[in-house]
Amino acid sequence: MLEHLEDLKIIRNIPKKSRFIFTVPSFTDPSHVRIYTEDLIRMRLPVEIKEIYRFNWTNGKWEFGGIPSKTYILLVDSVTI
Repeated sequence: MLEHLEDLKIIRNIPKKSRFIFTVPSFTDPSHVRIYTEDLIRMRLPVEIKEIYRFNWTNGKWEFGGIPSKTYILLVDSVTI
């Protein structure tokens, strides 16, 4: 959901050391403010990442893991810092 919002503004309003679970996409869309990669999440967002789960677009559906695809969504389990 962070792709639709000003991500840093939202995260900075969450109390520090709070568990924060969010999703971000790898693909462009007119409603997306930005797209993300794992590297961009690690560099840009003020969170400590606990785990990242990748869901690939495969055969017309979102699939956890599986064959990596260009179109994917990342689900991130993190703690704000």
